Amino acid sequence: MELADRLANSLIERFWDEERDGFFASAEGDASLIVRLKDDYDGAEPSANSMAALALQKLGAILEDRRLSEYARRTIEAFRYQWTRAPRTMPLMLVAMMRELRPMQQIVVVMGDSEKEGKRLLEIASQKRSLHSAVIRLGKDSEWLQARNQRLGAFVIDGQAAAYVCDDFVCQEPAFDGESLERQLERD
Repeated sequence: MELADRLANSLIERFWDEERDGFFASAEGDASLIVRLKDDYDGAEPSANSMAALALQKLGAILEDRRLSEYARRTIEAFRYQWTRAPRTMPLMLVAMMRELRPMQQIVVVMGDSEKEGKRLLEIASQKRSLHSAVIRLGKDSEWLQARNQRLGAFVIDGQAAAYVCDDFVCQEPAFDGESLERQLERD
């Protein structure tokens, strides 16, 4: 997560178009280029802008970083002309647009001290989650993540394994066992 955060910030710093939004395909100052282009076609390979929008949405939801989410939104809007006129050319950008219309669901899994039940909850969360969700694992090695998104620290209770199904960090009751988590995920 720490690397993803650094990469996202480097992406914004090096490739963001301050005038028209979206991401250039090359960094500023490349003397070998006449013009800086922006990738806007989701063909056999998705466009860099579509991938950036999706990645920033997910990272913004996990870290609860409104700035990253805003860059994702602005990237989607920068290509509105293309995806409204010829939607078949940007299907992945349309996925990002659809995800923009509904806050991303977070499934926070606290591994707990024994980690046996935590691993079971993590497995269920990964298998049963909706496509529009982010599974956030909190374990003994999650200090950076909890410091970066301070709201996550509130989920850790006395070393107990638990899972929380949340929409924009508005959460249901904690699930302490796999069956409870499955019931919550089936309702969504």
